[in-house]
Amino acid sequence: MHYVIIGNGGAGTSALQTIRELDKTSDITILSREQYPAYSPCSLPNLIAREIDEPTIFRFDKKFYQRNNAKFLKHSEAIQVLPKLKKIKLENGITIGFETNGPVVEDVVVRNCDILQARGGSRVDGHSAFSIICDGPATIRNILYEDIRVEEDVLKLFELHITDGTKYGINPPGHIKDIHLKDIQWTSLRPIILYGFDESHRIQNVKFENCTIEGELLDNPRPDIFNVNDFVDHVTFEQEVISE
Repeated sequence: MHYVIIGNGGAGTSALQTIRELDKTSDITILSREQYPAYSPCSLPNLIAREIDEPTIFRFDKKFYQRNNAKFLKHSEAIQVLPKLKKIKLENGITIGFETNGPVVEDVVVRNCDILQARGGSRVDGHSAFSIICDGPATIRNILYEDIRVEEDVLKLFELHITDGTKYGINPPGHIKDIHLKDIQWTSLRPIILYGFDESHRIQNVKFENCTIEGELLDNPRPDIFNVNDFVDHVTFEQEVISE
């Protein structure tokens, strides 16, 4: 599980402490539109009047976030929560992802994006420009990525990966099927990863349509790009034919 807490005030930091007491290992990110760690707004008049010193207004010591194994993101105001995409859009243009263990994630469209920067790590050896990492029992299906331009020299271009499901609890693996990539432009040559888990938890039906890498049409599973294991079925490539 990846918990994302919006707000770094009393409610947010209390949520952080409570979550960490109950869950010692999952990722936690706490967002704040301000540049400072948690402080007491009620103490600001006293600080302005020089009745107290600045360090006394902060609610915790400097190692509070580190001690709770949480990532504190300053200057990060949340402007939109996208439940179907499992993401939170920030005012600075960055998007934070979070996970659910629901039964189905389906019928999602991601369209007309310029990916300028991809941040963060991954339990599957580094981040991708965009990806679907199925870390639980959900079935993820009918996902369309269309008209996306990836300008950063990322570690991996794209990834579909079904893991064992134990990262965020005691869960079986999930399923990924019917993924369509259309009019995707990658500017650098890096791997595309397609990894199912086992015979019963496979990746099925992945279509690349009019996708290019360094300006060259992607029309076959090139061995210098594709890293595909035995639990992936039916990867296809299509090119739009324009009639004169």
